[in-house]
Amino acid sequence: MQKESILRLNKDDEYSGQTKINRFSIHRLIVTSVLVTQKFYNDMYYSNQAVAGLGGIGMEELNQLEAIFVKNLNWNLLVPELEY
Repeated sequence: MQKESILRLNKDDEYSGQTKINRFSIHRLIVTSVLVTQKFYNDMYYSNQAVAGLGGIGMEELNQLEAIFVKNLNWNLLVPELEY
């Protein structure tokens, strides 16, 4: 799952030229990527509230970040085998 999360981070950055990654935003991007990846690959996953608490982010903010993240990926969450 970690590899898929990293590939999604890279893919998100490719799709969104406006992504600003710095020391204040990187953990938000990582937490959001892990959240989306675990939802995609697992039938049973942690709730947004649990992930937000673990990541030190408000649940409303995480919900917004998740929506932005998947929209930037055009809802294409599958990482093709060739990208591994």
